[in-house]
Order: sequence, then structure tokens, then C-alpha cells
Amino acid sequence: MASKRRNMFYENKKQETTEIGDIDARSRYDPNEKYFASRNWHLRRLLDLYVFVVECKSLPVKASPVKADFDVVVLRQNTEGVFALLDHAPVKSVVENLGVYTRFNCLRIAKYGF
Repeated sequence: MASKRRNMFYENKKQETTEIGDIDARSRYDPNEKYFASRNWHLRRLLDLYVFVVECKSLPVKASPVKADFDVVVLRQNTEGVFALLDHAPVKSVVENLGVYTRFNCLRIAKYGF
């Protein structure tokens, strides 16, 4: 079973896009890595799913100030920034999050969008 799963991941990495749903909303603690990470996060890292695409479509409403055919596509960084798990608690009940974005991944997002 493990070899089939491994082959599935290798074949999936050859594709340009991947569509997945929410696998598990719960987080689990990895004592070797010292962070909480969901299964979704591990899957995004394993498959290098670096962009999250959200399509926003306008609804035909008479009282809307926006034209009916105005649609927006939002691209979000999926592996860096707040998703890099670079947070820590300097004191009790305070959490700091460091958003780190590399030039390489910023250019990947820009190329994907344009």
C-alpha cells in the first residue's frame, strides 16, 4: 500500500494542477519538528502546492454597485508566509508569527497569475 501511495504522489507531482479537499481539520504534534501541522499542510508541502486559487463570481443583483460580469480570482501563497509554521510564543498567551517570503516563490506566484 505504501508503494502505491508513493507512486500516486510522484505521478501527481507531474501534473500542473491538483484539486484537493480538506483532509483533516485537526492538527497533530510532531516532536521531531517542534510544531503543529495538519495533514493538509503536509500534503501541500509533499506535492509542492504553492498556490491557492479562489474564484469569486459576482451574482446578478439589481442594487449592486458592481457590474454583473465582474469576477475576481485571488491567488494566495500556500507554502510560505503564515503557512511556513514560523511562529513561537515568547511569553504565555502571546504568539508571534514571522511571515517569510522567498524571491523564488514570489516569482512562481507572479508567473502563475500572469
